[in-house]
Amino acid sequence: MLKRFTALMMLMVVFIVIGSAQVPGQHLLTAQVPDRVPPEQVPEKVNVVSVQVSKPVGGHAAGMDSPVPQRVPDEEVPAKVNVVEQVKVVTVRGSPTLAGGQPLGTITYRYGFYWFQYNATNVAVAGFAQTTTNFCAQRLFARVKLYRDVEHTGNWEFRKVKQSERTGACVVDSGEARTGFWTAPNGADWMVKTEHLAHWDSNTETWNGQKVDSFP
Repeated sequence: MLKRFTALMMLMVVFIVIGSAQVPGQHLLTAQVPDRVPPEQVPEKVNVVSVQVSKPVGGHAAGMDSPVPQRVPDEEVPAKVNVVEQVKVVTVRGSPTLAGGQPLGTITYRYGFYWFQYNATNVAVAGFAQTTTNFCAQRLFARVKLYRDVEHTGNWEFRKVKQSERTGACVVDSGEARTGFWTAPNGADWMVKTEHLAHWDSNTETWNGQKVDSFP
């Protein structure tokens, strides 16, 4: 009986000694990983992972990341732009009491678009209108309204209206009414509607213009 008790006690002592012994490599499992690896621990050869990011088209030049504006700032408009215009010439007569009903001269009204390529996928367009004479009038007026149809559905979006007017004893030019440049994707439909007025002696005449086009 005593021998069995002694053997049991020795076995328990062995278990206690084994349990308290440090397991080799245990300190490696509990060591903390640093947030930043010290330079002296960085190997000479490391792996490289490359990521390609595609840039959206926008801005004044292709490849820029800035978005395309609806209204182009004046400082971004080039000195030379394209023009597409319609010109109408009307011959008018003077008042019977002043000019004997004889032909007095001509009134010219012009209207259309200025445009330039804003970037690879967008065009910038402005509408204009102007009224001129080759004789003295007392009032000349021109107004232009600019519209666009991006989806080619006939649903015209109004963009801007501008007008110009001159009055006096001898006026020969209304001045040009221009909307400023607006943008849309290449191939969008654009439309201008214009009004022209001339008053001379006791006469007043008006004309309307309309033009539709797409660019480039």
